[in-house]
Amino acid sequence: MNLAINSRDAMPSGGQVSIRVDKVNVDAVAAKCLPLWKDSQLSDSNRRPGDYKSPALTN
Repeated sequence: MNLAINSRDAMPSGGQVSIRVDKVNVDAVAAKCLPLWKDSQLSDSNRRPGDYKSPALTN
C-alpha cells in the first residue's frame, strides 16, 4: 500500500503504476551468491534455497 501511495504522490500530473509480485525459485548455488550486509538479518544460516516472492514496481 505504501508503494502505491508514494507512487501517486511522485506523479502529481498523473500516470500509471504497475505493481507485480513474481514467484522465484532460488537454488542452492544462487543462495550461496546472495549478498550479506553488515548488521542485516541476512546471514549464512538463512541464505536458504527455496521459493520466494519478488516484488516489482514500474511506471
